[in-house]
Amino acid sequence: QKKYEFFMLKLNRKLRIHDHPELSFADQVNVYAPEFVSDVEKVPVGPGAKRRRDFLESTYLEFAQQLRAQGKSLTLIESLAPKIGSEPLLNYESLGAARAQLPRNFTAFKKSLGNWSISALPAPEIKRLTDAQTRQNGEFLWKGGESAALAHWHRYVWEDRGLETYQATRNGLLNAVDSAKISPWLACGALSPRWILQTVRAYEGEHGPSASTSAFVDEILWRDYFKHLATWAGERFYRLESLQKRVWNEDRCAFRSWALGQTGEPFVDAGMRELWWTGWMSNRLRQNVASYLAKTLGVNWTWGARWFEAHLIDEDPECNWGNWGYLSGVGTDPRDRIFNVQRQAEFYDPHGEYQMLWANRPVAP
Repeated sequence: QKKYEFFMLKLNRKLRIHDHPELSFADQVNVYAPEFVSDVEKVPVGPGAKRRRDFLESTYLEFAQQLRAQGKSLTLIESLAPKIGSEPLLNYESLGAARAQLPRNFTAFKKSLGNWSISALPAPEIKRLTDAQTRQNGEFLWKGGESAALAHWHRYVWEDRGLETYQATRNGLLNAVDSAKISPWLACGALSPRWILQTVRAYEGEHGPSASTSAFVDEILWRDYFKHLATWAGERFYRLESLQKRVWNEDRCAFRSWALGQTGEPFVDAGMRELWWTGWMSNRLRQNVASYLAKTLGVNWTWGARWFEAHLIDEDPECNWGNWGYLSGVGTDPRDRIFNVQRQAEFYDPHGEYQMLWANRPVAP
């Protein structure tokens, strides 16, 4: 392995037993193995990329063990396949030609789905995890595999009661339960989006629907929206011009400073250092750092998308590139916003606790 590389995962992502009907008749499951793609920007990857790899490897290992217990085998295939993300919540293939008529705007897209529903799924076995397995000095520990995914999601909903406070806390930067943090398991298919929705509906059945549960379901639908948009746009979805044309610079020094958290903008640098060390960054910070690279610095936004692709523990191609395109002004956002990172820091980190947490964490030279 060379010092400078991007870690990119290409796989048909469904690494679980629950909500996996194909396993009932498949003798063998083929999954794309991890690939290493050389980094044209020559910026070293950090510990977060290793955490990402460890998370995925442990997910593979548990899935393989589960299959062996069923008398099935797991074949890892090295392939230069196109980007393939995890499955969406809804079955859009069933729409046939009508799928091409789905709106390109998220709000209209959500409305066009109408009163959709999913078939009830049997409850999977859930093994609880201890605090020591999921927390360390207040930091959330990512543990790969289906059993950890199910345990974390069960705890978030029924023990931490996270769905009650989701709308108020989802932009939090410090606490382990500020948001659901299920995206890494969704991205690699260790957790079914249909099981997620079924759990939310069960929670609403006991406690009633709320603005928080509605906001949470909207975020799940954003995943579907980007997957729908990527299917409609094809390879253009991953190109510099994407759905709209803009002018970009290729300032590699500016990109390197951004990637390594050395811009001099504390809020941005804190987010990038968290990503470097942990493989994770809150959605609020992702929006800020993406806007800063693309809109403030005017640097080629695809470099940022690829950097995230290399480091994010929850990297999902359609979601990653869709969000980057949206925030960079080449997607479907009609407002073409630019985030004021100083104001964002004042609002979301008023006492500077998050920025101070990462300010003294060194990065690569």
